[in-house]
Amino acid sequence: MSEIAERRRVQILEAAAVCFARRGFHQATMPEICAAAGLSPGSVYRYFRGKEEIIEAIVEADLAEMLGAIERLARTPDSGTALAAAVDAALADTDPIAGTLTAEVVAEATRNPRVGAMVRRHEAAVVAALAAVVRRGQTRGEIDHALDPTHVATLVASLVEDVTIRRALAPEEDLAGYAGLLQETIARLLRPAATGTENAG
Repeated sequence: MSEIAERRRVQILEAAAVCFARRGFHQATMPEICAAAGLSPGSVYRYFRGKEEIIEAIVEADLAEMLGAIERLARTPDSGTALAAAVDAALADTDPIAGTLTAEVVAEATRNPRVGAMVRRHEAAVVAALAAVVRRGQTRGEIDHALDPTHVATLVASLVEDVTIRRALAPEEDLAGYAGLLQETIARLLRPAATGTENAG
C-alpha cells in the first residue's frame, strides 16, 4: 500500500472512531464518517465497504499497537515490572474516546458474530503475548512458578481494558492516582511464594 493510501486509511479510521464513540456503532452512518474524514463517499468506499470493515480495521490496528507495546515492555529486565507497566500505561492514557470506543466495540461483539470473532482473536493474541512475559519471569524466578501464565495474563489484560473503559465513564477522575496501588497489588500477586531461587530453573 502506498504512503498516500495508508494516510487515507488512517484518516478514515480516526474519523470513524470519533463517530462511533459519539454516536454508537449503529447510530453512526457512513455519510457521517465521510464528512468527519473530509472525504467523498467514493473515496471512503475505495478502502472500506462498510462499517464492519472499518471496525475490523480499528480492532486490527489496536491489536498491532498493543502487541508492539507488550514487545517493548518485554525488554524490561524484571517481568513483574513489565506487567505493572502495561496497566500504568492504560492509567496514564487521557483519551476518553479510546474508552468509549472500546466499550462500543465490546458491546457490538456480544451481538454481532463477526465482530465477536474479531474481538476474541484480538484478546487471545494479547493474552498469549502477556503470558509469554509471565513465563519468562517464572523461568528467571521473578514470578511465582505456581501461577498459571494464561490466568495472570488474562487478569492483566482485563485490568487494562477496564481502566480504558473507566476513562470514558469518569473522564474527570485521575486514574493515574491508582498506579501505586495497582503496582503493589500486581507485585504481591506475582511474587514467588518463597525466595524464588527454587523456581529459577
